[in-house]
Amino acid sequence: MTMQRRRKYGLSVLTRLLLIGGSVAAGFALYLHQHAVGSAAFSASDSRASSSHNIEQPITLVLADDGNGSLTPVAVSRPLPAGEAQQAAAILNALFAEYARPQSHHPVAPGQAVARVTLSPLPRFVTPGPSSELSRPPAPEAPLTQKVQTPGSSPVPLEPGGAYAADGMPDQTPPQGSQGELAVVDLSPSFAANHNSGIEPETLSLLSVLATLHANLPAIEQVRFLVGGRPQETLAGHADLMRVYLASAPGVRP
Repeated sequence: MTMQRRRKYGLSVLTRLLLIGGSVAAGFALYLHQHAVGSAAFSASDSRASSSHNIEQPITLVLADDGNGSLTPVAVSRPLPAGEAQQAAAILNALFAEYARPQSHHPVAPGQAVARVTLSPLPRFVTPGPSSELSRPPAPEAPLTQKVQTPGSSPVPLEPGGAYAADGMPDQTPPQGSQGELAVVDLSPSFAANHNSGIEPETLSLLSVLATLHANLPAIEQVRFLVGGRPQETLAGHADLMRVYLASAPGVRP
């Protein structure tokens, strides 16, 4: 093969390789474009599917007032996700979003207050006797007194009929023979760290949570609190977070 023919042959091979390489590159670019478009379409449809689960629903927020120590139910509508635990967390975050508004009567720092709510069925046992009636073991008892008074404030009413827990919280003893769930409310560390310290504001926050859960999700009968996924002794130095509380609507004004 002569030198000239070798050069022509080499150029021909090089041209074919360049053509093949260009075709592969164009094909790969087309694949990447189609994949990006497909991923975007999937993300958009997935986002629409997720948002479609958040249906606007009427709920009741039981709002606290630091000025007179009252709890007042307010009917609102909020988008809620599917699932009882997710709804509980969304409702409580809607509650604390109201408190974060300007001119709130129970101010808290803005931000997500509740990281998650976990629900579990309360244990039941068979009471010995002819009827074999089902009931629930009573929660640890809390001492009761007639009222809770803090300096410069009104007593915080807790139970219908004038029963008050010694630390300003409702009695823990659950109704016997009823079915229900325990809600574990996991508060965010930033919420607890920035909460106003004092027996009354801390107690009103917990009472507001208990009453709001009771108003919207009556299957929740008992509530306990965590902070950042861990037990914490108090909310901001006063209100006890180590107890299991009875979900109720104490002292709520009609």
